[in-house]
Amino acid sequence: MHLVTGMLAGVLAVLLGLSGCATSGTPTGGGPATGQFLILNDQLVAQIKDGVSTKEDVKALFGDPKTIGGQKEYPGLPAGMEMWCYQAATQTHGHALCIAFKDGIVQSHDRQAIPRK
Repeated sequence: MHLVTGMLAGVLAVLLGLSGCATSGTPTGGGPATGQFLILNDQLVAQIKDGVSTKEDVKALFGDPKTIGGQKEYPGLPAGMEMWCYQAATQTHGHALCIAFKDGIVQSHDRQAIPRK
């Protein structure tokens, strides 16, 4: 499990480094949060329960992920696991939520906000 958690942090860092453009929608004010900005909602992210939540649960909360991959896309990911990642960006921060699944059940998840330069 520690390998998966460490891998999530690494994947998040890479995704945020590559996300130079903002996703449509607005995280605060100026209209409703839609699409990928749902990952900024603490209450929704708190509903993800490691070892309990399913792919269907996650999809119901956040919709389709920006990326989906296994060992080929995420070297070091344990065999039989799949990674879903969501991204969003504001003027000042990049945000990512990555979720590792095994047999359709969430094994671990991590969300990070990183200041943009």
